[in-house]
Amino acid sequence: LEKSDYAVRTIGAEDSDKTGRTKILKALRKSCRDAKGVEVLLLYFSGHGIHYEGRDYLIPSDADFDDLDFEEYLITPDAINQAIDQSDAKTILFVIDACRLGVKLGTKNLRLVDWSRGQLRKASHRSYVLTFACSSGEFSQYVTREEDSFSLFTKAFADVLDREHSSTTIGEVLKATQQTLDHLIQTHQKKRQKIRIDSHPRR
Repeated sequence: LEKSDYAVRTIGAEDSDKTGRTKILKALRKSCRDAKGVEVLLLYFSGHGIHYEGRDYLIPSDADFDDLDFEEYLITPDAINQAIDQSDAKTILFVIDACRLGVKLGTKNLRLVDWSRGQLRKASHRSYVLTFACSSGEFSQYVTREEDSFSLFTKAFADVLDREHSSTTIGEVLKATQQTLDHLIQTHQKKRQKIRIDSHPRR
């Protein structure tokens, strides 16, 4: 992205202390507010998600599941929507590289349940594309090797974002990402993983 003259801001890549709930939301709101007059704002989250009592959450590093009020430590779709609504970027692409399976708490054996659909509402005045690394009931898979470890989806996405790649529109990028992901899955003998895209066009 930097080679293509994008301004890039990262948090938590080298310091997990920066990935607590407050710091993530603060960084998200700042990125949205600072995107003045830009064509595309790309937001990317790599981490864990949970589905609990009919709601989906992103899990920050300081989440405390020993606390009965653990939901207060998580990042809700509403908090994400509020941040996104502060941006006047023409198009917002929010990419979530996390498993679309959650856990049901309060049982002796944790049971996996599907992420629910459609909780991130349409942004009121812009094109908004929400992209998950996998579909309901699937895992966002990764490869662990001695020299490095990586998410298959993220590697595919990064390869397609290279400035030498022929894809130019968001639709082309996401289609090519799925094709590259399919190739990586075959190469590393992993299970099928289909990208889920929710697109909300500008009114």
